[in-house]
Amino acid sequence: TYDDGTKYRIEHAGRVSQDVFQTVAGFFCAIAGFAFVGRLAVRLTIRRKLYLDDYLLIFGTCGLVAATVIMYRFTHLIFVLNALKYDKSILPTKADLNAIGSAQGINYSLIAMVWTATCCVKLCFLASFKTLISNVSIRITVWYWAAVALSIIQWILGFSVPFIICPSVGNDIITHCTPETPYVKTLALNTFVTCLDFVTDLMIVSIPIWVLRNVRIRLTQKLAIAVFLCLSIGMIIAGILRMSAAYHGGYWDLTWQYLLLYLESCVAITMASVSAFRSVFVEQKRRREQDQ
Repeated sequence: TYDDGTKYRIEHAGRVSQDVFQTVAGFFCAIAGFAFVGRLAVRLTIRRKLYLDDYLLIFGTCGLVAATVIMYRFTHLIFVLNALKYDKSILPTKADLNAIGSAQGINYSLIAMVWTATCCVKLCFLASFKTLISNVSIRITVWYWAAVALSIIQWILGFSVPFIICPSVGNDIITHCTPETPYVKTLALNTFVTCLDFVTDLMIVSIPIWVLRNVRIRLTQKLAIAVFLCLSIGMIIAGILRMSAAYHGGYWDLTWQYLLLYLESCVAITMASVSAFRSVFVEQKRRREQDQ
């Protein structure tokens, strides 16, 4: 076990302390969870059944739940790995040293589940836009399917990047990837995936703008679209923050990267869930018109 001073240094290695890490992650996860349950309730009440976009969101939420379990289960190990970068005086315990050998599996699982949540939300929106682009133009159809293809490619890359950066497993991780992965490879691949994330977000956001740019709609509908756009921009800002501040003190800050990537997926689930609440107001208006 570690003495109190060493525990403190481990829990405060990098930009984010362990308490803040867990509190912020838990807060955003709770918001995403409540929003998701609300969406399901709305859809089952109004639609009476679930469609493809709903199933994609359910799958993405399962990914977020899995990522949450992994992250909380191995928070201590994440902070130990981060502390080994910033404080060379820390000597890991035998148990932690053995656990480092399985760090790649943990890293792979966590990153894969987080990207599953985020990319399923992208596909969820694209599935809901399918009827919107019907019989509009060839250009928007090509744009739509390009967004689908790039979102799937991004998902695959999200799974693959951890192993491309550090293909070592077991005790070889300690030799080749601890305390730090290769700088150039890590920077290049993470930047590429993040840029692809931005591109797909912008492509998805542009679809309703493109289709509705010449359509006269009410203020409430414009506000609904504005909320969607603001949340999407929020995801892009989170991605920029993750990349711009990830390299801290001469090392890649694991805690910052994991937290921001996780928060992106929470915001994504929340965004997809909140977008369904508009149907409540549409249904209320329809019923009022019927009563009149």
